[in-house]
Amino acid sequence: MTSRTKLHVPALLVLLKANLRSHPARHLAAMVAIAATAAVLLSALAGRNAVSGSAAANDPVLGDREIHLAATDTVFPYLDESLLREMRRDPLVAELHTAVSARAVEMPGTMQGTLDEDGFYSQEQGGMGGWIVGRRDNFLAWDDDQPGGVLVAGQRPTGKPGGPIEISVPVQLPFGKKLGSWRRLEGDSGVHAAQVVGQVRFPASILMTPQGARIMARQISRAAAEVLNGGPRPPSDARIHLRAPGEIDAFLARWRERLPSLPGRMELWDNNFIQQSVTYSAAAQSIRMAAVAAVLMACVCAACIGLAVQGNAARERAAQGQLLRSLGAGRGMIITLLVIEAVAVACGGFVLALAFCWGGLSVARAWFPFLASSPSPGALQVVLALGVIVAGVLAGSVGPVISAWSIDTTNPATAATDPERARLWSRRAALASAAVVLFVTLALIVTPAGSFERSRVLLWIGLPGVALACVLIAPLAVRLTAALLARPVAWATRVEPLVLFDQVAADGPRSAGAIVAIAVGLGTFVWVMCWGASMLNSFVIDERLPRWLISVHPYGLDRSETETVLKAAGLEEFEPLTLVDTRLSPGPRRDTPIPTLLIGVHGLREGSSRIPFTLVAGNLDSVMTDVDNGTGCLLSDWYAHSANVAVGDEVSVAVPGRLENGSVLHRTYRVAGIVELRGWRMATKQNKVRLRGDKHRAMVVLDAKTVRRDFFVSDANYLLGWTRPAASAPPSRYGAGTAEPESYQVSRGERLDLERQVSALLDLDRPIRYSPDGGAEITLSSRVVQVDDLDRARSELLGNWGGGAVRKMGWLPMMALAISLFSVAGSLAVSLQARSRELGILRSCGMTRFGLLRLAIAESVLVTLAAVVVAGLFGAGQAWLMLQLASIIGYHLDFAGIRPEFTVPWEWMVPGALMTAAVCGLAALWAGWRIGRLAPAGLLSGSMIRS
Repeated sequence: MTSRTKLHVPALLVLLKANLRSHPARHLAAMVAIAATAAVLLSALAGRNAVSGSAAANDPVLGDREIHLAATDTVFPYLDESLLREMRRDPLVAELHTAVSARAVEMPGTMQGTLDEDGFYSQEQGGMGGWIVGRRDNFLAWDDDQPGGVLVAGQRPTGKPGGPIEISVPVQLPFGKKLGSWRRLEGDSGVHAAQVVGQVRFPASILMTPQGARIMARQISRAAAEVLNGGPRPPSDARIHLRAPGEIDAFLARWRERLPSLPGRMELWDNNFIQQSVTYSAAAQSIRMAAVAAVLMACVCAACIGLAVQGNAARERAAQGQLLRSLGAGRGMIITLLVIEAVAVACGGFVLALAFCWGGLSVARAWFPFLASSPSPGALQVVLALGVIVAGVLAGSVGPVISAWSIDTTNPATAATDPERARLWSRRAALASAAVVLFVTLALIVTPAGSFERSRVLLWIGLPGVALACVLIAPLAVRLTAALLARPVAWATRVEPLVLFDQVAADGPRSAGAIVAIAVGLGTFVWVMCWGASMLNSFVIDERLPRWLISVHPYGLDRSETETVLKAAGLEEFEPLTLVDTRLSPGPRRDTPIPTLLIGVHGLREGSSRIPFTLVAGNLDSVMTDVDNGTGCLLSDWYAHSANVAVGDEVSVAVPGRLENGSVLHRTYRVAGIVELRGWRMATKQNKVRLRGDKHRAMVVLDAKTVRRDFFVSDANYLLGWTRPAASAPPSRYGAGTAEPESYQVSRGERLDLERQVSALLDLDRPIRYSPDGGAEITLSSRVVQVDDLDRARSELLGNWGGGAVRKMGWLPMMALAISLFSVAGSLAVSLQARSRELGILRSCGMTRFGLLRLAIAESVLVTLAAVVVAGLFGAGQAWLMLQLASIIGYHLDFAGIRPEFTVPWEWMVPGALMTAAVCGLAALWAGWRIGRLAPAGLLSGSMIRS
C-alpha cells in the first residue's frame, strides 16, 4: 500500500491561488453571473421581508388601545348606526370616531376643475400617457377632520366652503401626487377641482393588504366628502379607542359575534389582525411564492454556473489530481481544494451582488422619493442568500468531486479523457434526467387540477426538477448533436468529420460545462419571452371589438340622450352599453364575494350587437331565449372554470345599495351559456369601469332591458363603436402606416375630436336628480365625456407598452448569455490544447492556422447547437410550468382567473439568437487564434512554443 503525505494549509493556499490565477476571465465571469443571480434573490427576499408578519408587528398602524371598524361590503359600504350607538355605550370604550367614504375618479386637473390635457396625454415621467384610470379611488373623511398617518409635508385638509377639495395623500403614492398639484375628481355629485395639500406616512408593511388600502386611503375633510357624495352619507369606518390596552381581546370577542347578523359586511381590525393579514393575504402569499421560486432558481442557476466552471476545467482537474496523488496527496485533500475553490468563487460573486443590490437601491431611492421607506435586505436575508448561492455552487461541483475521488494514478486515461467512460456517463445522466421528468409528471398527476396543492408541486418540484433534468441531459445532447450534425458542419467548415466528432463528443464534462454555461442565459431568455408573451396574449383585446369606447361619467345617458347621440353623423355604428360594477355572492368554496362586472347589451337577441363573444358551453338558441326574457345570463369562462360553474347553475348578483329583510338584495339568474369574452378584461380594466375599486373576477352578460329592470342605472353609460371618415371608407385604425409617436398624436387628436362631438350633443352641466346605487336622491351638477382608443391598447399590449416591458426583462438573461462567452472560449481553448499532439501531427501534415480556426468554429457551432436544444427545453418547460402556476393562483389575485396558452414569440427570440451567434463566433475566434499561435513542434511536445 502506498503511503500518503499530508499536505498542510499553506500548500492548499498555494494550489488555490494557482487555480484561481490560471483562468481569471472564467472565474470573473462566474462571479458576475453569480452576482446577478444573488442580486435578484436578495431583492425577492427583501420583498418577502416587507410583507412578513414581523415587519407589521415592528411598525404597527394602530395604537395598543385602538381598533378599526370597517364596512367592507363594496355594494353596501355602511356601518350600522345602532351598532355604533351600542359601542359608544360599552364601558370598555373611551372614544369612538367615525369616517365617511367618498369614491371618485382622480385625474390630473386644473384649478378650474377641468382635465389637464398636457399632463394626461404626456408620455413623460409623471404623465398618464393617455391611459384612463379604471377605478374610483376611496377618500376617507373623519368626523374630527384629523386624518391618520404622520404628516411629513404640507398641512391637513380643511373644509373651506366654495374652494377646491383639499387632499392629503400617502407619501408612498408616486407620480403626480406632489404637494400643490391640481387634480380633477369625478364623484357621484359631479366633477370637482381638488388640490394635494399634505403628505402623510404610513407603515410600509401594510401596503399590500386590504386593510392597508383602506387605512391609507386619500383623506379629505367631512365637508368635502359631502360635496363629492352629494350630501351626507352613513359612516363607513370607525376608530375605537379603549380605556386600557389589555381589553382588546375581550372587546373583540364580545362584538365580532354580532357582526355577521348585521346588514352588509363589517370587520374589526386590531394590530394582530393586520399582522396576520400582512402574512396571509393573497398578495403576500404570491410574494412568498415568488421568493421561494427565487430561492430554488437561484440555487439551480448557481449549480449550473458551478458545473460550467468546474466542467470546463475537467481536464486540468484530472491532470492536477494525478500529479497531486503521485506526490502523496489523499483524495480528501483534492476534494477539499475543489470545495474551497467553489466557495471562494461563490463568495466573490456574492460580494458583488451586495454592491449591486445596495447601490441600485440607493440610486432608485434618490430618483424616486416614494421608495425611501422601501425595505432593504436584512442580516437574515443576506445569510440565507449566501447559503443558497454557496449550496448551489457546491451542488454544481458534485461531478468534479466524484471525478476527483475516482482518480487512478496508475491509469493516465482519466474519467475526463476516456471516450468510453464519457459515453457511459452521458447515458447514465440521460437516464437520471428521464427519472426526474417521470417523478415531476407523477407528482403533477396525483395532485388535483387547479388546487393549491398542485401550485406547490409546480413551485417546489416542477421548476427545479425541469432545470435538473436539462442539466443532466446536456452530455447526451452533446453526443446526439455531434452524431447528427458533425458531418454537415464539418462539410460547411471544411474539417475532417472524425476529428470534429472526437473533439466534441469524447470529452463529456468539458462540453457539458460549456453547454450549461450557454443554456443558463439563453434558456432563461427563452423562459422570460415565452412566459411574457403567453401572459400578454391572455389579455389581448379581441380584434372584433370596436376601436372607440366612450364613457359619460358620472351617471351616464338617459334614453333621449342615447338616441340623440346614436343619430349623429359618424356615430351611427356605435352601440350603447350599460355596465354595472357589483359582485356575485360567494360560492360554496368561498367566504368572500366575487367582484363582478355586469354587462347590459342592446340587441343581443336580434344579432345586431357588436359585442364579440365565443360560446364555450350552451345552446345558442336557448341562450338567446333565456337572455332575452330576463331569466338567463352569459357567464365569463375564466370564472366558470375557476369556480366550477356549469350551464344550468344559478348565480346571485348583488343589487348595490339596496337591502331586503336586513340583507343586501340579490337578483338570481340561470347560467344559459358560458362565453369567452376575449379582451374584455383589458378593455374594462381602465375607463372608470371599476366604481368600487376592485378588479373584476367575473363578468355576467344580460340584456340591457334586464339590467335597467333589476338595477338602479341610467339607460346607458358607455358607447362602443367605430367611426368612418366617409360612407365607403373602412374604419380608421391605430397606427395605420405611421410610426409610434405619430400614431399616438393622431390618436390623441381623434379622441379629442370625438369627445368634442359627443359633448356638443349633450348638456353636460344640466342638473340631474338621480339615486346613485339606489340610495338617497341627489343632484348631479356636471358630467364629462372621455374617449378611449381600444385599438391603441390592443397595439401597445404586444408593442412598446406590454411587449417592450417583457423584452426589457430579457436583458438580464442576455447579460448572463454574454458572460458565457468566457466559459465557452475557455472550453474551446482547453479542448484544443488537450489534443495538442494530435493537432501537432495535423499541422505537420499540412493543416494551416486557418484550418485550426475552422476546427474551433466547427466545434463552437456544434456545442452551441446542443446548447440551443437544452436551452429550448429548459426555457419552454419553465415557462409552461409558470403558466400553469399563474392559471391556478391568478384567480385569487388582481388579474383574475386567467388561463394563458403557451406561446412562442419567434420575433422576440431574434436578440437571443444574435447574442448566441456572437458568443459562438467570438469564442471560436479567440480559441482558434490562441491555439494557432503555437508552432507544430510546440503542439507535438505539449509546450507553449509559439511559431
